Amino acid sequence: MPYTVHQLAKLSGVTPRTLRFYDKAGLLSPASVDKNGYRAYGEKELIRLQQILFFRELDLPLGEIKALLDKPGSDRAATLRYQRGLLALKRKRLDKILKTIDMTMNDMRAPADDKDLYGSLSTEDIDAYKQEAKERWGSSEAYKTSQLRVAKMTKEDVRRMKEDQATLLADLAAAFVARRAPTSAEMQALVTRHHAGIERFYPCAPEMYRGLGRMYVDDARFTAYYDKAAPGLAAHLNAAIQIWCDKKETK
Repeated sequence: MPYTVHQLAKLSGVTPRTLRFYDKAGLLSPASVDKNGYRAYGEKELIRLQQILFFRELDLPLGEIKALLDKPGSDRAATLRYQRGLLALKRKRLDKILKTIDMTMNDMRAPADDKDLYGSLSTEDIDAYKQEAKERWGSSEAYKTSQLRVAKMTKEDVRRMKEDQATLLADLAAAFVARRAPTSAEMQALVTRHHAGIERFYPCAPEMYRGLGRMYVDDARFTAYYDKAAPGLAAHLNAAIQIWCDKKETK
């Protein structure tokens, strides 16, 4: 049974344009072309197209496919065995890739643990920080809300949070080095981002936020965190936070 270009395209899943291109490239010529230019394909061409498509699944260039199919003495059974072997190898490689993707996705969805949150700190330091936080704020609603939200965080949530924190710290340092005043629109916009980061964990009213700002200069550990990015940044950020809170409280 002869097939027209459109019939063969529908049967094989390729486009008529592709079949015409294969003909032009000498890769798949029709069995006949009538005087009106209509191409007709037979069983032999159908089998050759199948082999072409198998090789295309292996990402072989068309020139290499043509050379393999036109190789003197080649037979269909040997070609199919060769194709099957290569496709099996490709499937094995793709299965490994899929397995890696699945493992990565599962890891991203996994609950965050202390090491995700505290990074390279030792277990003793992590326990000390957690105990201190509990003693200072354990009875507050903010602490309780923070604990609930942290418990729901995945490893991917923590990764994105840390990425945002690093970007914000770099932007704060850049604004400070560029001598942007605490009252400037740029610093106030950065404080708004900083406040939003705090509210990932708990609602932070201006009064509470003021206290955090003062803690950045009163607690040497927090001062060191910000001043490592730019000496003097902690005090500058605190000043900007106090101004931000003034504006919020007068609204």
